Amino acid sequence: MGLKRIFTFRRFNKARAASPTYQFDLLFRITAEDTEKFSMEEYEKTCNKIANTLVIVKVLDSKAVIGGFAPNGLNQESLTLHTPTTDQSFLFNFQNGEPKTESSIISRARKVRSTSDEYIPYLWLGPRFGVKDMVIDLKKMKCTCQPQYYDQGIYGGDKEFAIGECEIFQISEF
Repeated sequence: MGLKRIFTFRRFNKARAASPTYQFDLLFRITAEDTEKFSMEEYEKTCNKIANTLVIVKVLDSKAVIGGFAPNGLNQESLTLHTPTTDQSFLFNFQNGEPKTESSIISRARKVRSTSDEYIPYLWLGPRFGVKDMVIDLKKMKCTCQPQYYDQGIYGGDKEFAIGECEIFQISEF
């Protein structure tokens, strides 16, 4: 699962002057069909502490696409750690797979948090934002989204739900 450039993104401001171009490098991808091949070691090796990490999740049997951005990267060295939040961290939900609809949600971190704040029991194997704001178990292909450190919940209330696939990218400017 090595790095692979999959696309670039260029934004334009109102004056139509080009702003920076962003490259999205695929770090890790897993689908519900791949869970037997899941390796926590491979996931940690390719995703741990990589700056500007974007996690994108397709909710199973739904058009919803959810995810989060971690500017300082995912911290997965131990099953008890979590991803630190910054004022640039955010979660999102594109209800019908489209980013520009009235039902889309962007949830910003309201509490900045470092990895040394507190001990949190963590039995899920995969990306985690906040405490339970978005927690993904890549082995079971499950997720839960309970707002604690972010403005609002992005999906499912406090219920666990199945996911169909998860992709993790590093975003870089060039």
